[in-house]
Amino acid sequence: MDVDDFSQQVETLRSRVTTLLQSQSYSQQELTAEAFEELQITVEELKIASEELQATRMVVEKERQRYQELFDFAPDGYLVTDTFGTILEANRAATLQLNVLQRFLIGKPLLTFIAKSDHQAFFNYLTQLQQLDRGGEWEMCIQPREKICFDVALTVVTVRNELGKAVALRWLMRDISQRRRLELQRQQLFANEQAARIAAQAAERRSNFLAEASRILVSSLDYRTTLTSVAQLAVPILADWCIVDVVENNLAVFSNSIIAASEPTKEALIRELQQCYPIPVDADYGPPKVLRTGKPELLINILESSLQKKASNEEHLNLLCQLQIKSQMVVPLLVHKRKLGTILFASAQPGRH
Repeated sequence: MDVDDFSQQVETLRSRVTTLLQSQSYSQQELTAEAFEELQITVEELKIASEELQATRMVVEKERQRYQELFDFAPDGYLVTDTFGTILEANRAATLQLNVLQRFLIGKPLLTFIAKSDHQAFFNYLTQLQQLDRGGEWEMCIQPREKICFDVALTVVTVRNELGKAVALRWLMRDISQRRRLELQRQQLFANEQAARIAAQAAERRSNFLAEASRILVSSLDYRTTLTSVAQLAVPILADWCIVDVVENNLAVFSNSIIAASEPTKEALIRELQQCYPIPVDADYGPPKVLRTGKPELLINILESSLQKKASNEEHLNLLCQLQIKSQMVVPLLVHKRKLGTILFASAQPGRH
């Protein structure tokens, strides 16, 4: 029985008592007995209504307790805030995540526990929630008290009153730091796998090159023909262009280089550089250095600044830049410890060698 039913019943009883009192056919004793009987019936009905109300209250209390237990013991962090982000409720997981006791957490701005780098994004998110009933998952960094930051995924539901106005926000915080670590590990494993595959392919290309070069070296007695074939074999398997310099007549100078390039324009550019700007025989880089020391030279990421140091003028620098050289390897040509010249492998890709 609700309030309206009870009020209606009282009004009916009052009306009937009034009717009895106005009746001429009943004695005072009969009127009193009739009124008492009506009152007794109403009391019984009120007692039944009270028992029903008590039972309803118990059901509601059990549901409230069940909700509170689900809220408190949920594995993820749950918060209830006002529309400005001030914490009104927090479950145990949230207090552990934020490293603050529950009684000290209530009334604190949630912004206090957001990493500074995410402050502006947090303000923008709060503004958006005024128009949304449920915010999409949003990842950010939580800064617990006296602990290091960790990543969480936030899902927010907006609570509205009967007029549709936002009055509270319910926040779900899931710790995704472990997921992030696994993602980084997967990315690292994928990168390692790719690097290993690239290294294996490069090793296979080098092996095939060496096998074919060995066959070429014994195929002709003319060294220029042989070295030309080796240079052409190296492009584009090992490099974008290859330059073989041979010391002739025991002179420590290079002349008549053997050049093989993947593009005719590159070969023409290399010949122009050699003709107009030959590398000095006493240079501390490139073929002259390798010929003097007998040790190979490897450059895996050639920057424009290093080209500027080698260029003698603007025209020289412009020609070097047109080559687009990014990596280079120079090795000595040795026969029984005798230095016969050098082989230069160059590429427009960094770290190819």
